[in-house]
Amino acid sequence: MKTQPKKTFILAVLMMFSITACIKEDHFGKSSYSDIIQFTVPLQLGSSVINQDSLVIRIAVSQELDIKHLVPTMIRISNFATLSPAASAAQDFSQPVKYTVTSENGNSSTYTVYITTNEPKIQVNNSGLQHWYQTTAGYLQPDYNKNDTTWATGNAGVNMFGYANVTPVSRSANDTAARLETLALGPLAQAMGLCLGAGSLFTGTFKLNLSNPSASSKFGTPFIARPDSFSVEYKYLPATGMINGSGQAIPGNDSADLCVMLEDRSSGIIKRVATAWFRTAQTVPDWTLLKLKLNYGPLASPAPYEVPKSPSIWGTGQETPTHIVVIFVSSAHGDIFEGAPGSLLYIDDFRLYY
Repeated sequence: MKTQPKKTFILAVLMMFSITACIKEDHFGKSSYSDIIQFTVPLQLGSSVINQDSLVIRIAVSQELDIKHLVPTMIRISNFATLSPAASAAQDFSQPVKYTVTSENGNSSTYTVYITTNEPKIQVNNSGLQHWYQTTAGYLQPDYNKNDTTWATGNAGVNMFGYANVTPVSRSANDTAARLETLALGPLAQAMGLCLGAGSLFTGTFKLNLSNPSASSKFGTPFIARPDSFSVEYKYLPATGMINGSGQAIPGNDSADLCVMLEDRSSGIIKRVATAWFRTAQTVPDWTLLKLKLNYGPLASPAPYEVPKSPSIWGTGQETPTHIVVIFVSSAHGDIFEGAPGSLLYIDDFRLYY
């Protein structure tokens, strides 16, 4: 009974920390920002590619879509800016369409939007992991900016304890990869049963849920293509000395997960359309190319971890995917806060094949 006040105090401290860390940006003077941050259309194949340097936006869509009279689903622009033509106006996207964003202080940027229906061999946005941006908390995240939610990590969770365990690493002057590390997060996390933080990189979003940390990750990004396989370059250096969330030693060896799943979420029931899953405990000290086939429909003899977790179910494999789930994690049991501190997984150049 004496431990309850202690846990309550720790939780209160963490909540105060999270509140004080979320400082809103103030607006001084007239804003000079004139960016298109997000641009989506109906029946879109994968993520929009927005190049802020060339001011070009490229989107692939289903061949069933009439792009000659198309209203975008969403156009998000910089705060205090205006857009011309209006986001609600239908456009003929069979040819390039220009949108001009004018900032509050009068600066303007003109973007050219290209939409194609003959480009089904799409890739996940920033799949080469070349682009990273700095968050207000100071750590780096993979993607172009904070409004791009293709890739996510658990950095926001471990950052509460003073860490970031997914970071960029240079392979060469022009090539950036991701470094994922499993960490022991210290006595405060240990008191909450959250001592172990696996490095995780995945498609989706992460929003810290203190009352249910395992629910912080939301996996998957919109995607309706049907690739045959995927490849990724990786290195894995598993550490020894497995622990659980309370910091206690447990038996076993650490392993990494590298997997891709396609899902159909169109009916309100999540159906697994295709699966490609690689779990390994082998030390791989040099960059190695892994290529795996995507198996459509239920697996004949799935490993326990490959079986869809409720409320998800197996699909037939004939469904049109609506989402792609890509997961890389340095400790396969990190979702239940088990792993070996010091395990390292390196990831680069994720690619889909058709």
